[in-house]
Amino acid sequence: MRLISITLCVCLCLISVCGRADRTYIQTQRKEQIQRDGKVHLTGCGKPTEPLKVSTFSTNPPFGWTEIVPETGRYTSKGFGVDKIKEITKDLNIYTRAVGFQTDEEAFKAFQSGKIDILVGQYYNPKLRGDGHTYLTPSLFQNVISVVFMKGKEKEVRKFKELIGLKGVVRKDELFYSYIYPLLPKELQIEQVIDSKEAFSKLITGEADYLLASPYSAEAEARRFKINQDIVMTPVPLLGQELFVLYSKNSMCPEYRKSIAKKLKEKKQDTKALSRELINYIDVWGQRFRDDPPLTQELYPNAQEESPIPENNEISKATEEVK
Repeated sequence: MRLISITLCVCLCLISVCGRADRTYIQTQRKEQIQRDGKVHLTGCGKPTEPLKVSTFSTNPPFGWTEIVPETGRYTSKGFGVDKIKEITKDLNIYTRAVGFQTDEEAFKAFQSGKIDILVGQYYNPKLRGDGHTYLTPSLFQNVISVVFMKGKEKEVRKFKELIGLKGVVRKDELFYSYIYPLLPKELQIEQVIDSKEAFSKLITGEADYLLASPYSAEAEARRFKINQDIVMTPVPLLGQELFVLYSKNSMCPEYRKSIAKKLKEKKQDTKALSRELINYIDVWGQRFRDDPPLTQELYPNAQEESPIPENNEISKATEEVK
């Protein structure tokens, strides 16, 4: 028994020493810097063999969405926010790889554990500050919240209290409801639904009178369902929400956080250019579903189909206050 105890003790000590040695080696590798072309490069980290991993939430167009790569069957991330980060890191000679997840919960869990370094498209939440991540400042974009009505049922709305007495919906996958909830009148009747299809279905059938949404996201999804000529958005947004890029505190490449934030600040100077880029991504999202039937046809299969006009100026009206 004594011999077994001594052997176990020696093994545990060796494991402990080896563990510390491994961690020391990893930390040394992360801190090793090479000065080249006036820029700091980290060995391995941010290189083709170990790129920064960037992701976004599964369905929040045009800011970000998840797609399956046909050749590999793996998920990847696309959209305005992901491409903006890739553009910034390219300027900094940092290699990145877009990673996608099937659900928002999977994406956030991977981000908090450090399996992905950057997560795009989070609204500011003071309760989450310091919880495994850092908000890169300034924000990626100042998104706004407008009220969406079916055409012919629109109302002039400049304050949330003017919606009292109406039935509203908000999309869970747009991620902002929990942040604006404390700002809403208690008398407001709003149902949180799973996604845009359920939200627009309730608008079309009259189960809901209005939808609270980002005008960019509402336009993107309305084009997807080919009802963009059937909706109207309030020209004056009711609220502005900052959309952020998050950097994981458990990232193996923390040294890049400040340089990426600095470059993000430079890119954000031209807000009109950013708005134009977002509209381009709305077109990209709509084109993905160009062969799908209109949502109205799915809800009312016996109704006569009307060909939608591809453009809608409602988005410009709803966002001109923040351009």
